[in-house]
Amino acid sequence: MAEIILKVLISAVLACLIHEAGHFYAARYFGAELVFYFSWGHLWKVPIPRLTWYMPAGFTLRQKRITAGAGFGAEFLAAPIFYAVGLEAYIFVALLHLILYRFYAGEASDFKWFKGEA
Repeated sequence: MAEIILKVLISAVLACLIHEAGHFYAARYFGAELVFYFSWGHLWKVPIPRLTWYMPAGFTLRQKRITAGAGFGAEFLAAPIFYAVGLEAYIFVALLHLILYRFYAGEASDFKWFKGEA
């Protein structure tokens, strides 16, 4: 049981880091740099720690969507690698993150860039 809890905790940390790295490197590809800051989201009144960032000024809608989507994209591209090295919990953590994200992300949601001309 302790091993499962440890794998879930490691997976949660990796998912967060990989998610934000996806945003960071997508923005870098377009010549911008993201600055992250710590904030709190709330999931049914439970505080959720998170890193947030502002979309770089001057990005086209396409660049905004790619940068926003790169977070979850990176998480799911990493899943087979972690599964192969024995961290099976990672895919479940990444899926849970995707499912719960809309409930705690608020105004800093990555999804807002896919709702038209955000």
